[in-house]
Amino acid sequence: MSFIHRTPAAAELLTWPFGVDVSCTDPIEVVRSESGEALETVAGDGTGETFFLYGETASP
Repeated sequence: MSFIHRTPAAAELLTWPFGVDVSCTDPIEVVRSESGEALETVAGDGTGETFFLYGETASP
């Protein structure tokens, strides 16, 4: 579980005013980093964008 999901204030800030949905953690397509570093899906938005944590901060 990421910092965003463990911290209600962070989730609220992303929801408003930025319109990010932290409950949307299923990416539309499989995404891999070119370097092989870990990616953790943390949010999405109404446009279909998916947001990730990258590297050492992401869960294995």
